Amino acid sequence: MTEQSVSFSSDRTNESLSNNLALLMKHNNVSESELARALGVPYNTIHRLISGHTSDPRISTLKSIAAYFNVSLDTLLNPIELIKNPFTTNNYPKAVPIISWEQVSNNKPLSLGNYQNWANWLPIPLASIDNLSQNAYAIESRPSMYPRFPTGSFFVIDPECKPIDGDLILFKIRKDGAVSLRELMIDPPTMKLLPIIQNSDSLNFVASEHEIIGVVVLSMHQPRRINCTRL
Repeated sequence: MTEQSVSFSSDRTNESLSNNLALLMKHNNVSESELARALGVPYNTIHRLISGHTSDPRISTLKSIAAYFNVSLDTLLNPIELIKNPFTTNNYPKAVPIISWEQVSNNKPLSLGNYQNWANWLPIPLASIDNLSQNAYAIESRPSMYPRFPTGSFFVIDPECKPIDGDLILFKIRKDGAVSLRELMIDPPTMKLLPIIQNSDSLNFVASEHEIIGVVVLSMHQPRRINCTRL
């Protein structure tokens, strides 16, 4: 299936996109390379949009940019009044690094805020989260989590969020460092870790044996990345 693109009917629309994107990046202190890395698109794609040299950008790229900056497509594409700038946003992160389960399980500190340390980033719609911490990150669902979580699901984990009853939490087994995703059930004085994988057993939370390392504050589904050998 061929991906849809947007054909600009006038140079004015193209100019509006270029100007609006430049303004968004300036207000949010994001460079072209940082935006490209966060969205997982080539640097040249962002550079051509900024310079106004793309007359038929992909709709998926525009949607990702709009979601990243928490604006609508209309706002991104149409002329704006500079007196009242709709692009002003808060300073919360707008993308989080995607890290592996192995990286979560080891005890090395993660420099999450450094763009150069991570190849893949997940754009986060700011409307979804009011106070996401600077130490938040994303991990991809495991195949065994299907069907509750479809293949290609991502969990946004905030290690600074206090868990409450019913939360999905990421926890570590202190003995071997193994990491698992569970549903937290609090029934004082006990806490249980309920499985999200079929036919798995529940666990009684014991502070000396288990450590809650983060709370799932958002789950997002993205199409599965295709890895195949071309004919």
